[in-house]
Amino acid sequence: MTSSLPCPAREPQSPIDFSFTYAPSPTDLQELVAFYHSLPEPVVKQYPGWWQTIHDTRRVCYFTARRQKKIVCYGQILEKRSRRLFNVAQIQHGPLFADPDTLVRSIEEIYRHYSAAGFAYLSVLLGFPTGALADYVEYALSGRIPVRHVFDDRNISTLVIDLSQAPEQILSGMAKRHQQSIRRAIREGLHVRRGTLHDMDAFSAIYTNMHLRRGHPVDADRDRLMLRDAVAFLQAEKLGSLMVVENASGKMLGGLILTFQGLTARCFKFAARREAGNLPIMHHTVFESALMCKELGFRAFDLSGYNHLVERTDQRRGINLFKRGFGGEFVFYPKVMHCYIGIRGWFFRQILKAGRNWI
Repeated sequence: MTSSLPCPAREPQSPIDFSFTYAPSPTDLQELVAFYHSLPEPVVKQYPGWWQTIHDTRRVCYFTARRQKKIVCYGQILEKRSRRLFNVAQIQHGPLFADPDTLVRSIEEIYRHYSAAGFAYLSVLLGFPTGALADYVEYALSGRIPVRHVFDDRNISTLVIDLSQAPEQILSGMAKRHQQSIRRAIREGLHVRRGTLHDMDAFSAIYTNMHLRRGHPVDADRDRLMLRDAVAFLQAEKLGSLMVVENASGKMLGGLILTFQGLTARCFKFAARREAGNLPIMHHTVFESALMCKELGFRAFDLSGYNHLVERTDQRRGINLFKRGFGGEFVFYPKVMHCYIGIRGWFFRQILKAGRNWI
């Protein structure tokens, strides 16, 4: 059986009005939030205010497409401007859309906008898995705008656990070592609960120390503020939750931050303390968090990214192995669309090629 996409009906004759703004009005924001919640599987990265909440330094441009004053496509575009003329724009897991043809027209309009604005580069990572819909969008855009589809480590996949299974089935679908680790955690008295903002100082300290151990660059003050603001935002908007794991005496050992995206719960940030005896902190946290999400009615638990192209010496390979042990199924996203715009785009690409940064 081949994958298919129903042939879309002829596009309505009413025109589409496109707009770009850096400061949407309160009414606009309400409409964007309503459109977001009208979709079956929206991505939190496209929720209004998300990028400002996590203290991203790029400028956020709100793109909106309306037909008869009703939103039919929307996306947040991240802009990075440079005095050296190489201004770049990126869309991550978007735009959100009501139908495929509107999405195609919107991407075309976004390209025109940044071409007129003198940008050198635009990239788009769509927010839905590969399949007939992704093929249709790629086909429809070919010949309309100069897009390069490249498969490299900028492309993403993820592992998703099916929460329609019984808890025993979810556990039995994991690697034996993961099953043993979870059972050991239960014997050791580890307990997982939903966290509050009062837990954020302890969680942030564990998060910072974990990254220091791994040799990652750390800005403790910035990370603490980002994590606290992210959890406050997710809880206020009912878009996520903090999960913490404690030992038998009530000491926090780690946890994770979840985002809720339609019927899918997705891991956003992990943190684990290094404990004597190498307690299986995250094994138990992930398993219990998945069961909590199942009880809340979610159908899938997304382990948040799996990079197939990492080198054997890369730390991400160990993260891959950890996630793979939970079982689940791979979900792949479409190849990133790379658009080099005009003569600036040509020079920008030559610089990237010279630095072996091929896109």
